[in-house]
Amino acid sequence: MIKLISLHIVLFLGILVLGQEVPSEVKTYIKKYPEARAISLDEVFDIDIHLKKDKINIAENQFTETLYLDESASYDSEASISFSSFFEIKDIVAKSYVYNGTKYIPKKVTDFTIGDNLSGVFHDDQKTIKFIYPNLAKGGKSSLEFTTYIKNPRFLKTIYLGSTDPIKHKKVTITVDDAIQLKFKYFNADSIDYHYTKTQKGGKTIHSWELKDVPPFEYTKYSSYRKKVPHVIPMITEYKTKSGETKKLLNDVEGLYKWYYSLVKDVNRETNDEELIHLVDSLTKDAANDLEKVKNIYYWVQQNVKYIAFEDGLGGFIPREAEDVFSKKYGDCKDNSSLLDVMLNKAGLNGYLTWVGTRKIPYSYTEVPTPIVDNHMILTYIDKDSNFYFLDATGRYQDIELPSSFIQGKECLIGIDSNRFIVKKIPVVDAKKNVFYDSCSLEIEGKSLKGRGRQILKGYPKDFIFSKLETITKEDDKKEFYKNVLEKGNNKFIVNDIEEKNNFDYEAPFIVDYNFTIDDYVQTNKDKLYVNLNLDKEITSYKPEKDLEEPLEHKYKSVKEQVFILEIPKDYKVEYLPKDFILKKDKYQAEINYKIKDNTIIYTQNIVFDFIELSEEEVSDFRDFITGIEKQQRETVVFSKK
Repeated sequence: MIKLISLHIVLFLGILVLGQEVPSEVKTYIKKYPEARAISLDEVFDIDIHLKKDKINIAENQFTETLYLDESASYDSEASISFSSFFEIKDIVAKSYVYNGTKYIPKKVTDFTIGDNLSGVFHDDQKTIKFIYPNLAKGGKSSLEFTTYIKNPRFLKTIYLGSTDPIKHKKVTITVDDAIQLKFKYFNADSIDYHYTKTQKGGKTIHSWELKDVPPFEYTKYSSYRKKVPHVIPMITEYKTKSGETKKLLNDVEGLYKWYYSLVKDVNRETNDEELIHLVDSLTKDAANDLEKVKNIYYWVQQNVKYIAFEDGLGGFIPREAEDVFSKKYGDCKDNSSLLDVMLNKAGLNGYLTWVGTRKIPYSYTEVPTPIVDNHMILTYIDKDSNFYFLDATGRYQDIELPSSFIQGKECLIGIDSNRFIVKKIPVVDAKKNVFYDSCSLEIEGKSLKGRGRQILKGYPKDFIFSKLETITKEDDKKEFYKNVLEKGNNKFIVNDIEEKNNFDYEAPFIVDYNFTIDDYVQTNKDKLYVNLNLDKEITSYKPEKDLEEPLEHKYKSVKEQVFILEIPKDYKVEYLPKDFILKKDKYQAEINYKIKDNTIIYTQNIVFDFIELSEEEVSDFRDFITGIEKQQRETVVFSKK
């Protein structure tokens, strides 16, 4: 009995100790933010902007303290800080804090490694400082403190007023000399409470933002971080030197363009590569007109120059020499545009280097005339009738009529010369140019459905298929790929006799002819057969989650049409034919029709997505639209014995 009591006491004390291993505040925050993996306890940013010898000096002191709320803390042990020629990092102090049951024991990080930020075979001037927080665990903390010296005043950092993790306290202070003029642009700021103050002291202006108890912002696949999280973009517009001279910086688009132009004006000053010149001649000598010359050059660069992505940093702004890109046969967006520019020039045509932001960046050049507004470069060709062609050679098999899908609807900055530029919105490609068409002749054999089909793709659907196909080298892999692409009915779909037409053609539609069998698809009950002709239910994959409360993006506008012709089986008649279905909205439409002709049932489904983005208010209606189609697709044709 004494031994048993002693054992119980030991077990009780053990449980008590285990219960004390996690501080009480962890339990409080878990209850308050049950989905959060961590909480930022304190974030303090002090930014000093001052003039020294008529040059702007910027230093940002940053301190963050994080508390980890679950076992995933160990995954955050590996941390890093990026820097480049624009950003110099100094005075790093990183610590983890291990809770021993009664108090936190600090453990300072002592090992820091510096390496290049590699991207494929390229690397730019951006580097990374890597380190590991020791012994991070649930209930543990980490702190990080360092100073960033911003070498170029155009690269003031964005002030985020929220995060994907909850924030207990955050304060950002900018202290700026009165000789330096700042302006601020707010985004999504109405969704959060913050306290902003502006004070004057000793020839300086002090701007301050303070926040407390900020809930986490969910970041989903449907939108970008910048479109969701509230933030402020500070911009230095101009400053006065000691002599009283006013120097413009980023007051408007013109200021941004002049800086951009200064970076590219000396590129390709002399390009006399004989092999390159000979290639341009061979590509253009038989062309019927200027547009055909541009096409031939554009398609050659897409086919022969491999795209290698670049990270941000100095290399993200200055293109490489065209001769170098031509020799190596690889480059990033700037390099490919540089090569296109020179090749068009050698053909007696003018191309214009063009800056543009992808659709993940929600800013216009007028709103935010700083380098944060764009992250991509293309080349613009303008013909004699003032038609604009946006050439992005980072793509593959991209029709000259189609801009890259990820820059549709975005403003671009087209550089004409040292003083002239054009800000123009890239058009959104019409849905009728992005076509997915599938037609099949079907017949019933027992419980199986057999068919012969033809799929026709145009526009972006064709491009996306090509991008997958060119990576496939084995025949078995290709068959598996087509099984997934063409799949209908159920998982017993088997595809055979695949024949491609116009494979990797830039302008002709891509055609795939195929035969298939779907076993156990036809349902039977006594003298009746049941066949659901809604063989493709892909529409469900576009249905937003019920709790989605943010804008919804789609890659491109599109038309999807399917025609299935089913032969009425011998000795059977049609007992039930589903009713036609029409649901039309301004931005999306669906139509499903059934009709009997001769000895067949002709099923037609047509779905149009006439949008690339829906507002938060429109998402609910779109979800109902998909639900309506799903309900209709459950309808079944019924045959009975004559």
